Amino acid sequence: MWFGKATGVVEELAFAPDSRTLYTVAGNQIDAWDLATHANRVLVPPDRSERVAELRVAPDGRHLRTCAASSYSREVAFLLRDAETGEVVSRTAAPEHFSAGRLAADGRYAWGFDDSTKGWWRWDWKASKLLPPVPWRWPNDLRTANQWNSALHPDGRTLAVGERGEGVVLFDLDTGAAIKRLAGSEERPLAPEKQMAFTPGGDKLFVFSDGDLVAFDWRSARGLWSYTSGGRTGYVRELVFHPSGALVAYIAGVAPKNWPSVAWFTDVTTGEPRSMPHPGFKGASCVAFSPDGLTCAVASTETQFAVFDVDL
Repeated sequence: MWFGKATGVVEELAFAPDSRTLYTVAGNQIDAWDLATHANRVLVPPDRSERVAELRVAPDGRHLRTCAASSYSREVAFLLRDAETGEVVSRTAAPEHFSAGRLAADGRYAWGFDDSTKGWWRWDWKASKLLPPVPWRWPNDLRTANQWNSALHPDGRTLAVGERGEGVVLFDLDTGAAIKRLAGSEERPLAPEKQMAFTPGGDKLFVFSDGDLVAFDWRSARGLWSYTSGGRTGYVRELVFHPSGALVAYIAGVAPKNWPSVAWFTDVTTGEPRSMPHPGFKGASCVAFSPDGLTCAVASTETQFAVFDVDL
């Protein structure tokens, strides 16, 4: 295990496709860290006018894909940067009323909600185009939703959207039609919080519900397992899968609110906790796995981050 020190709290971690470089976002500054020498380069100096909301690395490793939010307005933009120099290659402004900009785990799509048209937008990085908005059509008994509580399927066509107390609705983004609803059980109805994610293969959907991590076979709406934290989990900030799909990592705070957030690791098949090296941080802010699956990075709520080997 080795430790790196950033200029501020690390808000984003992303590995290059060859697993040799780690990119960090801290205080709107983007750094590139060589995992062999532990040396870093400042790619993008801090910019007070714009916040780097999310960061992914393109599959070819040549570009960084970021979702940026203006510090002075509601403007959201998608930026493509050169991975070596940090220079902006292209910049596309989202629609005027676009909100909740998110980047898919594999970085191929970005998506968000348009408050004026009440529709979902998708940005296709590969095609470099903004796809037409798709109005959403809720089931008759579900009329509101939290657009920030959503997950995009790896196929880019299926979106899961949750509303606390109402479950999760899955939509076909080509038609806007609701195709499936996940409600949980009578004993424990699904009350999704602000983190959910599809597995890399797209066959399962993981949802945080009242502090529990719940796994679904979403096509059959069948619950697979639920890991109960005993009421200790107060909020969740990350939900990241190992490339093999065998392990999921997440950052969760524990109640009461002044207790620190920590990195948790769980077996995808059984729901059982998995032991990993502990960096000794007082709190954790984000987590990422390398594409080759051999390395994990966890950032603290201060300025440090730790990089360690993963043994499945």
